[in-house]
Amino acid sequence: MNLVTHDINEIIDRHPEADLIRHILSLPAISTALSNGAYIAGGFARIIFLGNRVSTYLFGQGRVGDIDLFFSAREQIDAVTHVIRGASHRSFGGNAREYMHAVPYQILKQYENYTRGSSFNLQIVDKAELILPIREQLDRFDFVNVRCAFNDSELLVDDRIMQLETDH
Repeated sequence: MNLVTHDINEIIDRHPEADLIRHILSLPAISTALSNGAYIAGGFARIIFLGNRVSTYLFGQGRVGDIDLFFSAREQIDAVTHVIRGASHRSFGGNAREYMHAVPYQILKQYENYTRGSSFNLQIVDKAELILPIREQLDRFDFVNVRCAFNDSELLVDDRIMQLETDH
């Protein structure tokens, strides 16, 4: 796997929903995670990289996405769990704690793709054997099209993603 590095701020700046993304990234649990070295990886990172609608991915009808936080050290997880609020439960696969996070309606109502509640699922991947450097994490992903991850400065993406998007 060959990962290409991009400046995450440049990617967000040109996204049609940049304000919504920046609001989500400013939520205490997410901003604490990113400032402590965690990465957001998977579908949410892919949506941002491709310029697709975050409002549809997190708040649209049908299949609703989530945000997955990956960590390389237990201390990063501890920093996030000290600021996160609300009840949680284990994910279906048992790899993460899942929390519901809300975005104010006033923020969401401006997006035409917004069709449902204002909460999204935040997964804190905390299973001991999954606390790894992000490149090792991405090597474990079984689908090329979600081998995307970003922290507070860079976005890593599999160099085959655009070919896959074009072919399918």
